Amino acid sequence: MFSINEDKTDRDYEEFIGTRRIIADFNTITVPKGSIKMLSAKKNEKRLLKINSDKVLAVEYCLVFLSNLVHVRLIDNDDNWKSLSSRVLREQIPGSDGTYKRVIEFLLEPIFPLSPLIEVKLNNRKTETYEVRTNSKQYRLSNLFFNNKFDIYKISHLSYKKRRFELHRNKVIESKNNLIVTNLLTIYPRITIPKENEILVEAIRLVKMKYRNGKGKKLTILNGRKKSDLVNQKRIYLEDNLKLFKYLTENGLKYPSVSGIRSGGRVYDSINMMPKFIRSLIRIDDDKTIDVDFKCLHPNLAVKLYGGTSRYITHEVIKEKLNMELNVVKEEHLSFFNKKIQQMKQSLLYPYYELNEPTMLSNIIFDKNKYNHKITSQKMFNLEVELMTECIKRLNKIGIYALYVFDALVVKCSDQKTVEFTMNQVVSEMGIYTVVG
Repeated sequence: MFSINEDKTDRDYEEFIGTRRIIADFNTITVPKGSIKMLSAKKNEKRLLKINSDKVLAVEYCLVFLSNLVHVRLIDNDDNWKSLSSRVLREQIPGSDGTYKRVIEFLLEPIFPLSPLIEVKLNNRKTETYEVRTNSKQYRLSNLFFNNKFDIYKISHLSYKKRRFELHRNKVIESKNNLIVTNLLTIYPRITIPKENEILVEAIRLVKMKYRNGKGKKLTILNGRKKSDLVNQKRIYLEDNLKLFKYLTENGLKYPSVSGIRSGGRVYDSINMMPKFIRSLIRIDDDKTIDVDFKCLHPNLAVKLYGGTSRYITHEVIKEKLNMELNVVKEEHLSFFNKKIQQMKQSLLYPYYELNEPTMLSNIIFDKNKYNHKITSQKMFNLEVELMTECIKRLNKIGIYALYVFDALVVKCSDQKTVEFTMNQVVSEMGIYTVVG
């Protein structure tokens, strides 16, 4: 650990992070397997020197950029694109002369071999996706990394380590007043993460039960088979889930990250990015855990925010009204309010809201036209965070700490009834018409 000045800010940092060794080292990053060797090749030396006069530092800048994209290849995501704002990249890759831009240019060169390490998303006009204050540019790893394997790399350059320490320290101090984060840091030392053999046993059980995740994808164990050999249907693969689990936990839990305005201040950590069936195996104080979440929360948040008249909307109600499969309704609700206006009108859910919530729908469309199409989700996330923060605040006061999964809390089974009562009480007081269940 670097020596730090003895002022109140630094004492706050030391006190807050303290002995929480369960948190991953901030100088340890996960990078695509083989990328270290590719970047360090002698043939790239001149190109690296354009990034920085110190070759080691130039390589580490490139590796940090790539580390942003690793988890996107591992999560249950169909396109693997990741938005990276210039603000974040300037923090990660310092230099007033646009150093991060030279990193991107280098990684986009087809020289590794005859292929770039990354791709940038293009729109229909074949130009890079970017809208001021709306969309950042999106990137993903190239097909050189199709196997989703990764290496662990520890930053070695002294000046860069100091820079990253300062950023991490500031992040920790800023999050000291975030109740969701402090709650998580309190409960982390009390949890037991499952072993891979436990996950395998659970996966075998779920496969026999024909388990599907929240997006309706069937859990499948490849066991040496190729994905292309299987019948074409929506699937998630145990092998991919284990890679994601390893990424999230191998070197300790990732420090909780508080998102920006666009995500409503949601907090992201190793637990809520974990596949649900693996997360269900986590124990608190060696007790089994259970998810306590609200029924159909986001549609009911939309009612609260946009002047709706419905009370207690559920997926089941819409299923009956539209004569649709329940999993289709649930899947459509995952993205309905985040769609552009034209996409909303093409959604299978649109007829329900057009008939039953015309005023709410009109207000949402007005908001999207006035600002941008993501404003609806932004406002709903913000209200969701306000709701969950109040739930956690009340539970912490009576000695109950919880793992936070956006609109759900993972708690000990023995605390379930108390948590359900508290969450129902909070949501009722806030005038949001839903209940846990």
